[in-house]
Amino acid sequence: ESGGKRIRGILAILGYKIVSNKGINRKIFFASSALEILHLFTLVHDDIMDNADSRRGRPTIRKKWDSNTALLSGDLLVGLAYESLMKADLPQIKNALIEFNKALIEVCEGQAYDKEFEEKDTVSIKEYEMMIQKKTGRLIESSLLIGAILGNAKPKELKALSRYGKMIGRAFQIKDDLLDIIADEKEFGKKTFGDIKESKKTYFYVSALKYFSDNDKNTLRLIFKKQKKSKREIKKIVELFDSYGLISSAQSEITSLIKKAKMSLQIFKPEKR
Repeated sequence: ESGGKRIRGILAILGYKIVSNKGINRKIFFASSALEILHLFTLVHDDIMDNADSRRGRPTIRKKWDSNTALLSGDLLVGLAYESLMKADLPQIKNALIEFNKALIEVCEGQAYDKEFEEKDTVSIKEYEMMIQKKTGRLIESSLLIGAILGNAKPKELKALSRYGKMIGRAFQIKDDLLDIIADEKEFGKKTFGDIKESKKTYFYVSALKYFSDNDKNTLRLIFKKQKKSKREIKKIVELFDSYGLISSAQSEITSLIKKAKMSLQIFKPEKR
């Protein structure tokens, strides 16, 4: 009922379509649904770990009921996701299940790194990119790959779609980091500045460690060490990000990643791209 982008399910269908010459086999929709259900599991558990009260303008499960209910709901969703994927019983279903399982493991690893980084003062850009590739990028990449695997993709096609997924996944997370700072809360569907409040090591934090003066780095670290941050402190952080051009550089990075992603699709015929 909350709607949403449904981007992972759509990518699975597009991954299938771009490699298949036989049109759409309706079984692919079971795989598409499986990826959306698995993504929903990650959101439910994220909301527990982030103590989030709302998502897309509606109360989270942990807020409406409690964390135990949310935890159990997330666990159940994993089982339902596998159940849905197994209904896509096309010839390559075994390989699709292997990819699906890899994605689940890496998403959990990425979330673990994200939580670990909250306790660290210093996180490198390389560490940040590794974390977002696992937490966000892997499921986006796997959505394309699972669709393509079920469409009997050739190895070179899988390689191209893997690169496309990695680039789009990275752009997706940087955009999410950006929206947390600049979005309208009603449009965004969740509270802004949540990453700063939770001391998340986002694109902006890791870039700040690279570009800020020593004095501004100390200010950043001192505020991020606090469990509760005042509105004035949050405003100070956002002003620093903006004064160093990090907001505009984030948008430039997103544009660059999307361009690279599109280049990955050159091996496919124009009408398929």
